[in-house]
Amino acid sequence: MKRDSRIDLLRSVAIVLILLAHVYPPNFLFQIRTFDVPLMAFLMGASYVLSERKSKKEQFHKYLWKRFKRLIIPAWIFLTLYFVLMWVGVLFLNREYPFTTEIIRTSYTLESGINYVWIIRVFFIISILSPVIYFLTQKSNTILKVTGLLLILLAIQIVLCDISGNMIGHTKEIFQSYIAIPFGYCIAAFVGMKASEQGIRKNIQLSLILVFIFILSGLNVNFGQLQMFKYPPSPYFLAYGIGVSLILYTILSNRKIEAGISKFNILTWMSKHSLEIYYWHIFAISVLNQIRPETSWRGKFVIILIGSILVTAIQVYIFPNLLSGKFSLKKYQVETSSTYEDY
Repeated sequence: MKRDSRIDLLRSVAIVLILLAHVYPPNFLFQIRTFDVPLMAFLMGASYVLSERKSKKEQFHKYLWKRFKRLIIPAWIFLTLYFVLMWVGVLFLNREYPFTTEIIRTSYTLESGINYVWIIRVFFIISILSPVIYFLTQKSNTILKVTGLLLILLAIQIVLCDISGNMIGHTKEIFQSYIAIPFGYCIAAFVGMKASEQGIRKNIQLSLILVFIFILSGLNVNFGQLQMFKYPPSPYFLAYGIGVSLILYTILSNRKIEAGISKFNILTWMSKHSLEIYYWHIFAISVLNQIRPETSWRGKFVIILIGSILVTAIQVYIFPNLLSGKFSLKKYQVETSSTYEDY
């Protein structure tokens, strides 16, 4: 199946913006780029529709194993490498090991841990629920039905946010990690699925509806800083993130623009290996914070972006199966796939 250049470009943009967030740029820029994770979830939904999954009638347990192999196992492999390499590094620098047993444990469970792996948990939950989300998209075949379902989902998210706000301690953390946060990003995946099936006209209409929801919800919270409404994602945060994602997707749906960006092979490469880039940026930023914590955010961003891409290229060339999730127990080779299930 031919790759979608819109998704490749937007996924490349999303991963760059996520890396930017982790070097803490000035607040204005930090707030503007908060659509990065909603964009990733949006693209997961669009990719699901464009993949062959929905036409294969694949048994759910086989589908679940594929998602587990693509997302969870590579995360565990990376975490093992990360903790070992960091241990060797601090021994060499004669410094104290920065990770407790609890941090290591909650990293492998994808809860809090080193703070960067929560996104993998969210992606996996979205993957599990994608067949259900796709079913909902098939039941909303008009813009009125899509809007109604979107409002219902956002209303449920409001309830989940309120419940979370009244919780404390470990119970709150579990509720947010496995219910409130993933559900919010499932809404982004829902819109991504609809966007990939609808024409430009309907996507423009849906974009305007999301802008209206953003304004209304923004008035309700005095247009506070978006990042403050991310954990769990509120309708204000989601309307901004999903709205920007849909607007960008719609703009790129212009045939001339889409044809133009399809010529840049680097976008395809970055999109296919965005998870590997994400993993290696964790190591890059940890090392940089250990040896040169005073580096400016601009310097950190350039070093981390270039460093994580270079390390990913080396890893892909030497150990192509290591973090791809496309390894096979029967044969050692990369399972090249014509589907769009990069995640």
